[in-house]
Amino acid sequence: MGKIRIKPHESKLSALARLADASIIVITLWCLIELMGLEWLPAYYMMALSAIVIFNFISEMSMTYRSWRGVGLKSEIFSVMSNWIAVVLIFVLIDFFFKPTDLYNRELILYWFLLTPIELICWHAIIRAILSNVRETGHNTRAVAIYGATELGLQVKEKLAQMPWSGYRFLGYFDDRNFESGRREQQAVEGGHKDLVERAKAGEVEVIFIALPLRAEKRIKSLLDELADTTVTVHMMLDVFSFDLLSARWVDLSGMPAISIFESPHTGVNSMSKRAVDLIFGGLILMLIAIPMVAIAIGVKLSSPGPVFF
Repeated sequence: MGKIRIKPHESKLSALARLADASIIVITLWCLIELMGLEWLPAYYMMALSAIVIFNFISEMSMTYRSWRGVGLKSEIFSVMSNWIAVVLIFVLIDFFFKPTDLYNRELILYWFLLTPIELICWHAIIRAILSNVRETGHNTRAVAIYGATELGLQVKEKLAQMPWSGYRFLGYFDDRNFESGRREQQAVEGGHKDLVERAKAGEVEVIFIALPLRAEKRIKSLLDELADTTVTVHMMLDVFSFDLLSARWVDLSGMPAISIFESPHTGVNSMSKRAVDLIFGGLILMLIAIPMVAIAIGVKLSSPGPVFF
């Protein structure tokens, strides 16, 4: 059996989004320099390039450029804003330790820090609004079927109903099981396994969400084998949400996909970055409280006999 590799879904628009974000960062800085009548200094090249590199690096870590279809706008705005705040914090730390005040105009950089996230958020919101409007008017929609009239399938349908802007048009459930009287009509079961395959091959179904429990491996594999020669998109909704998946993520074990249910946050790069943050912020806090601590120590020494520490 060949290796199975799970690739993150990435929209064609992600490359355009990266280019647009980088352009906004640079153009905003350039416009501010022109409006303030300043000269474009070599330091500004480095700042713009550094901001783009850091912003893209953090965006990749937070998966900002993934497909946001089916996810609320607030989540995307929060992701973009968080990424830029991280960029600003890194620049502030560099300024604090190295103090390159003679290399740039502080007022210019302040305006740049404040205006850039607004423009980035507006750009992402405009694109989302355009796509949502197109989908809500019936264009760029995708016919969706759910394979498995289960509790998980009901949750998927409810999520689709809450997202009309996603362009998902629900057709119905498909399931081969026998249901109690009344349940089949209530869950809008359109047919069984064969019906789903036929409609997918006819182009009537474009997206399939498999909402069967993990124990239905044979049924799932049979459906996937029959859909292999179609153009339908198939998503597997894993029935593992009864677990605490607060820190869950996909992992790859030499080509074998797995989900980490519990994972220590203090491993690899995460451990190094946490240690660096602890040292930096710990040092800053010590520097801020050093003066009052010394004042308190002097007050204790002058007001009472004996050592300061007892």
